[in-house]
Amino acid sequence: MCFRISFSSNMDVKTARPYFFGDIGNAECVKLVLAKGASLEAYDLYNGTPLHVACANQQLECVRVLLNAGAKVNAARLHETALHHAAKASNAEMIELLVEFGANVYAKDKHEKRPGDYTQPTSSSALLLQLYESGTKFKRIDGHFL
Repeated sequence: MCFRISFSSNMDVKTARPYFFGDIGNAECVKLVLAKGASLEAYDLYNGTPLHVACANQQLECVRVLLNAGAKVNAARLHETALHHAAKASNAEMIELLVEFGANVYAKDKHEKRPGDYTQPTSSSALLLQLYESGTKFKRIDGHFL
């Protein structure tokens, strides 16, 4: 896929749809597409931004690349943020990354639900979001919260 992106003479990455980023699933390809001028905030009604798509597809390294490139962590699609997608997937590592970049743990979607409302009550994702919501200072060492 990266080969086709880098050498395709008629591909206009500036107008690439958001789902294109998440479907790539390869952080190096995402870097290449961004270097060619693709928009971090490309948006469509069905998929949201590239960050939404990468989170929905659980592409952690692509999420990291998009955030480091300046993607808006709290961009919303029908009031749903990337953090909602990470919570629905119960992806604690992605939740941590998004919050580290400023994701709003209190953001409500069109159903008035916060990201934590989509987690299983006893999951590590739920615990993590509860800690963030409470403002508790903690460290994560070897997968354990201290």
